[in-house]
Amino acid sequence: MSQRRAPMMVPIFLLAVTSASARSDSVAAAPDAYAGTVVVIDVPAPSLAGSSLGMPPTERAVVYLPPSYAADAEKRYPVVYYLTGFADQIFLYSFVPYYQGFLLQEAMDRLIGQGEIGEMIVIIPNGLTPFGGSFYVNSPVNGNWEDFIARDLVGYVDAAFRTVAVPRARAIAGHSMGGFGALNLAMRHPDTFAAVYALSPGLAAPGGLETHPSFADDAVRQRVRDLLDRADAMDSCMSKVTLLTQASYWNQIYDTLPLFAVAYMAAFATDSAGSGSGLDYPYRRQGDNFVKDPVAWDRFERGFGGWDEKIPQNLDNLRRLSAITIDVGENDAHAWIPAGCRYVSELLTKAGVTNQLVVFPGGHEDRLRERLETALLPALSRCFAGQR
Repeated sequence: MSQRRAPMMVPIFLLAVTSASARSDSVAAAPDAYAGTVVVIDVPAPSLAGSSLGMPPTERAVVYLPPSYAADAEKRYPVVYYLTGFADQIFLYSFVPYYQGFLLQEAMDRLIGQGEIGEMIVIIPNGLTPFGGSFYVNSPVNGNWEDFIARDLVGYVDAAFRTVAVPRARAIAGHSMGGFGALNLAMRHPDTFAAVYALSPGLAAPGGLETHPSFADDAVRQRVRDLLDRADAMDSCMSKVTLLTQASYWNQIYDTLPLFAVAYMAAFATDSAGSGSGLDYPYRRQGDNFVKDPVAWDRFERGFGGWDEKIPQNLDNLRRLSAITIDVGENDAHAWIPAGCRYVSELLTKAGVTNQLVVFPGGHEDRLRERLETALLPALSRCFAGQR
């Protein structure tokens, strides 16, 4: 949920190299006993067709194949699907050592070589939209990202790679926006994923989102409202989309707080009547002030919130999951996140759903590499015992 930085642009030469890897018909042999391979694939995305944003027909994903993949043509592997956070490109985990030096292949090879984890495939799909993030939910504006992950991506991976193609051999995980997406997808698709590990996920207790700077600051509200009003005044849908996407591009560079608000609306608060910008902002102008529309806010809050309803509605699904872990830093600058994580964990426990809440001394992303290497990957590897 970080709004401190703009998405890092991957150099063109790097994209060219990874594109060439994606087109390769075979996986190069591992140079030593504990060397895996990273490739980039283009995944057909029919679930994203028809969105207002006009999402492309394919989405990229980074794939880690374990050391024995090239040598043992009969062996099949469990799969971890990892969802990135808001404005995070997939290359920040695989080719650019952005998070405290984390690189997917180096980390996986080392952990496998040291016996800390078993061999498994890791998939990191794109979760970006022109607004900065899909939140991995179905939306008429962004496209059906939940369906893309649970149906298009999983189906493609099972067909293209030697996976153990059963739910008990699939786990889903993610950080921040991706942590929310992972828990939401696991809760709704236990027939696809058996385990979930959510790192610093966007989970909100009642009232939590009201403290988010994208929604709580009058100056940000003013910028968002001005942008939506300009879009509402335009005649064509394409003009509205063009304005919002261009504004989002500049916001990525200069000011991500309005960008997050627009992205959040595009995921969770679309205008069902199809009028105006297509986004239903819960703050209305009243003279020189802003007032909150309670009906619009209730729908708005149910995106990251509403767990008192979501858990009972999906109780049978949640009980089918083999492992639910919520992992959060006690010093997260977004104070509503650790509060929301505790709230959701307590609701799950009260509902009789086994889950683990891990609270570590750290912030939102300052210890992300450590959490990935010492907590998330080993925990999910243990979930796959007997599936290799």
